[in-house]
Amino acid sequence: MRPILPATPEAVWSGLEATRAQATLAGPRTDEVGLFGTLISRFGLGPVPRMAEYLRAAGEAGLLDLTAHLEASGELARLTGLPVQEAFACLWPRLRALREAGGA
Repeated sequence: MRPILPATPEAVWSGLEATRAQATLAGPRTDEVGLFGTLISRFGLGPVPRMAEYLRAAGEAGLLDLTAHLEASGELARLTGLPVQEAFACLWPRLRALREAGGA
């Protein structure tokens, strides 16, 4: 891949000359905040069956079950009408139980 050269004598960074260390990533979070974020990502269409099987095998059965319960019971509709911090507070006891059980 060759850089695009400008019509001026100024050097243009092509992205190929510079290298930097990969940013250190910490995560995913396994506390209640992390579980809340993961829970939110599971709503809607949810994972395809093959992915759901993988997630269950990887230890996310409790979180998938909570997602299904919130959707089926209609509680999700109530929670989505609340400010995020209130919805989080409502879910906190269940998120804590999941974390403590290790069944996220």
